[in-house]
Formats: sequence, C-alpha cells, structure tokens
Amino acid sequence: MKTINYLYIFILLCITVSAAGAQEIKWKNLSFGVTAQYLFTDGDLNKFWGNTLAGGVLFNYKIDDSFSLEGGLLGTYLKPKSDPDRIPNFIFLNIPAGLKYSLEVNRRLKFNIFSGIQNHSFIYSGEAAELVEENDIEHELGLFIQAGIEVLTFKNIGVELNTKIQNVFTLPDQLKIINLGLTIYFY
Repeated sequence: MKTINYLYIFILLCITVSAAGAQEIKWKNLSFGVTAQYLFTDGDLNKFWGNTLAGGVLFNYKIDDSFSLEGGLLGTYLKPKSDPDRIPNFIFLNIPAGLKYSLEVNRRLKFNIFSGIQNHSFIYSGEAAELVEENDIEHELGLFIQAGIEVLTFKNIGVELNTKIQNVFTLPDQLKIINLGLTIYFY
C-alpha cells in the first residue's frame, strides 16, 4: 500500500519537474478554482455509505493555449446509512493530477477534457473504526477522465459544469465513482 503511495508521489513529482524544466515558470499561467461535486458511488461504498456532496480546490498551470497541468484536493465526510456501531464514518480525500485539454469555441466558451491519476484516501473515524481490518487510513490509486463545458463569465472568472468518471483500484472489486460538478476558476 505504501509503495503505491510513493509511486503516486514520484509520478506527480516527475510531471511537475518535467513541466518546470521544459519552460520557465510563468506565474501568470497559474490559476486556481473551487469546486462542488456530487459523488455517485457503486459497490460497497454505495451499499454502506451512499452518494455524497464534496468540495475542494484545484490548481491549474497553463502550458500553452490548449494544454495545462491540473491538480487538486477534494474532500467529504461520510456516515454509514445504518448500523454505525459496525460501520465506521470516514473522511474521503481525493487528490487528482493530470493533463487538461481545452478547445476554445469562442472567447467565452471552452470544452475541457481532463484525465490523469489520483490518490483516494479513506480516513476512518468513530467507534466502529476499530473494526476496520487494516489501518485507520487507507490509500487507493485510481484513474479518471473528466469532461466539462466552461463559460467565461467575467474577464478572469470561468464557470465549468463537468462530469467525471473515476476508477478506484480496490480489492477484491474496483470502485467506480461518477462526479457531477460545478467549478469556478479564477484566472
């Protein structure tokens, strides 16, 4: 488990160093956003905890007119649907990083495709957390693809409606999570 986390950090570091080494960092190309996402879950995640609302922040570094590197942090707190004495609460943290492609239709409208890898952290809490067989904190790697439509509402503010499909590499079954979200970017 720790090996996968170190591999994930190493890959993110390589992407960052490669981007920085390929060109001088231009701070005007750095932007950030805030996001609200509704997560539709499947498998055990849906069976015991259900769907949930999450929030987070994103950082974006524009490489050229079409491509950018993006990363962020998304989080939520889940309580079990039933039986809190046997099923723990948990904090779900999602750390995505990847490459984003933007197709500018006109000066105010863009179509975005964002794909990459992400770390999913499950931090168990409550009385039932002691019943978790492994650790209080569990990390799983996953892949995702996200598509969105972004409208520039003001000169430096973009509003994106997006949907994201995530595959979380858990055992014995993989989890799938579909996000529907609203993101506000500040350029």
